[in-house]
Amino acid sequence: MRQASATTAFAGEKTGAALPLRRTASGPSWWHRWLPRTMTGLVAAGCLLVALPMVAAVIGVSITLQNHAHQSEAMVGDALRLERLGSHLNKELENLQRATLQYLALEDADLLPVVEQRRSACVDILQQIERAGMPASVTQHSRALRDDLHALRDVWTQPSDLERLEQSVEQLRAMQLTAAEVTAAGRKALDERIDALYARLSEARQTIRISALTLIPLSGLLALVFSVAVTRPLRSLRAGITALGTSNYRHEVRIAYPREMSRLGEKLDWLRRRLQLLEADKDRFLRHVSHELKTPLASIREGANLMIDGAVGPLNARQAEVMQILFDATVDLEGQIRNLLAYAAWRDDQRTGTPEWFDARELIDEVLAAHRLPMSKRGLRATVSVSTGTKLYGQRARLRIALDNLMSNAVKHAPANSSIDIEAGREDGCCHCSVRDRGRGIAAADRERVVLPFVRGIEREESGVGGTGVGLSIVSDTASSHGGDLEILDAEPGACVRMVWPCPAPRA
Repeated sequence: MRQASATTAFAGEKTGAALPLRRTASGPSWWHRWLPRTMTGLVAAGCLLVALPMVAAVIGVSITLQNHAHQSEAMVGDALRLERLGSHLNKELENLQRATLQYLALEDADLLPVVEQRRSACVDILQQIERAGMPASVTQHSRALRDDLHALRDVWTQPSDLERLEQSVEQLRAMQLTAAEVTAAGRKALDERIDALYARLSEARQTIRISALTLIPLSGLLALVFSVAVTRPLRSLRAGITALGTSNYRHEVRIAYPREMSRLGEKLDWLRRRLQLLEADKDRFLRHVSHELKTPLASIREGANLMIDGAVGPLNARQAEVMQILFDATVDLEGQIRNLLAYAAWRDDQRTGTPEWFDARELIDEVLAAHRLPMSKRGLRATVSVSTGTKLYGQRARLRIALDNLMSNAVKHAPANSSIDIEAGREDGCCHCSVRDRGRGIAAADRERVVLPFVRGIEREESGVGGTGVGLSIVSDTASSHGGDLEILDAEPGACVRMVWPCPAPRA
């Protein structure tokens, strides 16, 4: 029947059946719909988003530098064009002046077309300057010079008026100065544009520095956000594994996002349900076997007691000695069965109870009262080191069971007529309680094994000391459930087992 029930239970696990449990892992959130479904996609999206501000900054800087480069090229082109046109204009004005002087000297009518041709060339150059998109000051000087050239055309249409022709030569000299002013105005305007460009470049550099200082923490913040999104399912997975490691099978392990972690969470929850059934089967096995052993053991003990009392006839000395050994063995076995039952009951009730402050000396006195008879038989004495009024914090009933198991181990392994030291107190925000005997101690190689259920040290087995191997397991679980640790220290001679667990500040 027992095997059939276990098989049925595991079959239910394989089909997905589970008891209703409270979920502790995070479920899907509304923002999950905006993220990739897989861990690979999530990491890729995170890298892309973290790099996006930097990419945007690089693009913005590239556009700014490209605009400034275009402006620089345009200004260099305007400067070269202005120099070329200005030099050409000065040359044509000199040619126009030379042609006019030749006409005045020779009074040859064939030279008039040459003069007009030179004038037209000067006008064309001025028009090119105006169409080149030069600054307003350059265009203004160019138009004034062009108007003067148009006015001289009327003078050359009347070549007989030599006085006006001589005046035109003076005007041409003045025009050369105006042409030089056109070039100078252009250079000045270009210098102003270059200064403005340098100012914009300086502002651009400042903007780039500010952007870099802003984007670096922004990218770091985005990286932190996505690292939280990536590590959140890992934290849920770690919490689930930690719960399984501490035999906490009540909470469902559920990871909703991303897809790979969700599947892993499903497998981990399946393992949780399976371990839960195994733990339940083990507890039931302990209870059933212990109870089923008690009845025949009681019969054996009663029969041995009757034979020792002579109820079935007199016994010789050898027979009486054997029956006394049998009776003592039944007493020891009954004690071990009680320990097994207490361990099973403790496992069922290990997460109940409310932590509270209690008097440490009263707890120790209760435990010593329970062990007074076996201690007196072996001549053991207890040395208690607890200050008056010392308070400990925790689940008193569970800590009493743990201290009782420590005392049981100490009584078993302490040499006759020796002392057992018990110490309790608070230090650095922690409570501590220790029991030391002066026996063979616990070997360093066994200190990690002896805290496991039903595991005994090699030296204890060789010494022939009885026990089930659950005492230190109960003590270790009690310390862990209080957020503390179990320490096995060298006592030389003997062993010192110490529980340390955190506690809040005591109330005034």
